Amino acid sequence: GERATVAQEAYLDTASHDFSQPGIPVTTAKITIGADAFVGARAFVLPGVTIGERSVIGACSVVTESVPPDVIAAGNPCQVLRPR
Repeated sequence: GERATVAQEAYLDTASHDFSQPGIPVTTAKITIGADAFVGARAFVLPGVTIGERSVIGACSVVTESVPPDVIAAGNPCQVLRPR
């Protein structure tokens, strides 16, 4: 999104493997980062995640599920901590 920031060494992972299937096929899904959102340093964002507008993701977080707009979220796994 417009004015979104992705800090140093953050990893945006749009591909993974489906280990439940024979042959372990690659699966892909886009990541969406909303306007004015911030992804902290060394955060890891998994395929298919949406980070809502104006939300902040803490450094070193592992974002496994989408995050709503206007929140501060952090941790492994990433959880909403409070409104922004």
